[in-house]
Formats: sequence, C-alpha cells, structure tokens
Amino acid sequence: MYRIGICDDEKGTCEELEKMTRHFFDIQREKTEIEIFYSGNIFMDYLDQGNWFHLLFLDIELTSSNGIEIGNYIRKNLKDEQVEIVYISSKTHYAMDLFQCRPLDFLVKPLKYSEVSRSLETMKKRHIINKKIFVYSSDKTIKRIPVENIMYCISENKQITMTLHTGEHIRFRGKLSDTANKLPDTTFIQIHKSYLINLNYISEYSADKVKMTDGTVLGISPSKKKEVKAKFMQYELL
Repeated sequence: MYRIGICDDEKGTCEELEKMTRHFFDIQREKTEIEIFYSGNIFMDYLDQGNWFHLLFLDIELTSSNGIEIGNYIRKNLKDEQVEIVYISSKTHYAMDLFQCRPLDFLVKPLKYSEVSRSLETMKKRHIINKKIFVYSSDKTIKRIPVENIMYCISENKQITMTLHTGEHIRFRGKLSDTANKLPDTTFIQIHKSYLINLNYISEYSADKVKMTDGTVLGISPSKKKEVKAKFMQYELL
C-alpha cells in the first residue's frame, strides 16, 4: 500500500489531486492511503509525530510555511530522504529554489492527469528499487542497510531494535507498522504488535511462536495466528 500526502490550501486542487491519485491506483488495482492538509504548519506537526509518506504533492505558495520551507524541513530537520516530493504551483520560476529539496517532479497548475500519473509511476519504480535498502535516521545521520541483512525487529516504548544476521543491534525511534511498510511484504511479516520478522531467518515454527536462527524465540499473538500461518504456507515453510 502506498501512502500519499497532499498539502495545498486550495480545496479544489486537493480534491482534484485526490481523484487523480485514486484513479491511478484503482487502474493498477493497488491500495493507497491519502491524507490531505490545507495548512503547512499542521502538516509539519503531523510529520513531527513520526508519520510519513511514499510521495507528497506539495504546493509552493502556501499561506503558512510555504512549500520550499517544508521541503527543507523534511530533508534537513527530519533527515528524510525517502519521501518523494512533487511540487505544484501556478508559476514556473522556482526551479533553482527547489533544487536543495531534491524533488521528484514539478507540476504546473492546472494539473493534468498524464503528468500526475507520470509522477506516481516514477515514485513506484523508485520504491521498488529502494525496497532492497532500508533507510533510517539515528543520531541525526541517515543510514542504509541491505534489507536481506535484517533478521527481525522488536518495538518497545516507540523505539525499534533491529537485529541483523551479523548479530549487530541497531536502534532508532519509530513505529513498527511504519518500519513494516518500508520492507517487502514478500519476506517480512508482523507476528505481534511488537515483533516483525524476516521469514528467511526462521529456524523453527509452531502455532504460537517462532525461533529465529540466532536462537531468539518470539511469540505470535492470537490475533495474528491465522494470518501468519497463511503467510508461512505461501512461503512454503509448512
């Protein structure tokens, strides 16, 4: 599922973008979650709470906290290099100002479906490539890990402890559900509200727990048992 954000103080533009975006994903039979914001300040507060998007349609001429300021905040303060930013504007003279925000695209109003769908398609292609690398922020530094090296993640008090196949433990703040959304669902599954595992590193499985190759035993929550069993059968673990 792709998470798409729209931040524009013009209600009509937001409705138009939402309609185009839903149409794009409906055609491809893919799920999407769309959040709309009419204020830059409210949107930044939302990001500060740990929320994230795969792609953000961001108006430049917002009445508060204009799009360029928000873009810089995302890249420099939040150190988020994963969200793709697509700027939208009725003017065309912003090219150099946008450079430091590393946007995916720049769309000029009135918006055209062909251009919006192009941006979404490019985002999807980049997302597939980026699924091979997990990117996170720790100590104000962006770090990258090959996905195949991740054994499992444990969440406690809004902190994720990620264990690699080398035995190394990596810690960063975040939600386990957000971490799961950044990893391929073909090999990763959340077996408990606090546990996310890589199916490649399971050594033993039973109805209520799994044993990882490093000897760690993790419980499967009752509400997840049916889903986990189906996933394991699909992955030919049973």
